[in-house]
Amino acid sequence: MLGLLPAATPIDVLFTAHCTPLFDWHSVGLFYSFYASGQHGNITRLLACSEAEQAKYPKANLEIGPTFVHRNHGRVQHQRDDGGRPAPHGSRQSDMSPSYNKPGSIMHWVQESEEAKHVDYVLYIDADMLLRLPLDPIKMGVKPGVVVSEHVGYLDTGLRNGLASEFL
Repeated sequence: MLGLLPAATPIDVLFTAHCTPLFDWHSVGLFYSFYASGQHGNITRLLACSEAEQAKYPKANLEIGPTFVHRNHGRVQHQRDDGGRPAPHGSRQSDMSPSYNKPGSIMHWVQESEEAKHVDYVLYIDADMLLRLPLDPIKMGVKPGVVVSEHVGYLDTGLRNGLASEFL
């Protein structure tokens, strides 16, 4: 039809949260900003909860917005197995960290959710971020095999001083 603009390219917006009141408030703000921005696509909260946390978590808080619940990797004790070789310099034999939920939540969503099977573009943001305007992945240069990311200046030092070679 004449005069109609083409439909915007849909993006699935994902963000990780934990079963805590602070993350519930972050989630409320992010869900609101997604709908207010006019972003085309879906939004999903990737909620990291251990079984014990889930038992105490208010059921009504699961209704804040579309939510995919997965195990809390920050509460799992991880053990290194270096196959008898010396561990990398500075590494620990075991650790626990909430930072494992970021890659873990995306992994669970991709492997276990029906929605992930039908997604062309994903925008991963932090729970304390807000959307002001719709984003167009095509205009940002995203295409199959190309990831677009913000420049994080403080990481440049770690790239120049060889820190990455200690861990990667």
